[in-house]
Amino acid sequence: MEFVNIENKEIVEVSKKYGAEVPFMRPKELVRDNTKGIDVVLHTIDRLKENDKQKKYDLIILL
Repeated sequence: MEFVNIENKEIVEVSKKYGAEVPFMRPKELVRDNTKGIDVVLHTIDRLKENDKQKKYDLIILL
């Protein structure tokens, strides 16, 4: 499964058009120029666990 964690609504629409899921939007505090990538990854992991405790992921890629 591919999914996108972003705050930009235009990118959300393009992502969905090409088959990616957007299960949640990134909060504003993680959209700053000085936001650390690890903070985004940890937030994503927490949200995925909240959404589906049974689902397991093999990897997360941060671009």
